[in-house]
Amino acid sequence: MKKQLSKDELNRHINKPGINVVYGFTPICATCALAERFLNIAMEVVPTEVKKADLNYHEDFIETYKIKSVPVLMAFKNGACVKSLYRFESVTNLVEFFKNIDE
Repeated sequence: MKKQLSKDELNRHINKPGINVVYGFTPICATCALAERFLNIAMEVVPTEVKKADLNYHEDFIETYKIKSVPVLMAFKNGACVKSLYRFESVTNLVEFFKNIDE
């Protein structure tokens, strides 16, 4: 995954046409570290561009999308959140998320 996103970069990403995925995390979250490892493997199985956002720097984003906890994987379609995932149970779970994003 790429570097940390600024507020403007995050907004541009989620508002691009088509499906855009954001991985929300915090650096001190041990579960986030494990989730990111699962996510990297899942992205090899289903090639998907995922932008990484340290939610410590995105309070407006948290409030707007009512994010409950981290880690969170969110899919946006034309600026609207169409799917969220909070339970990174397995690589298979993440692969299914990517495969079924449009449903």
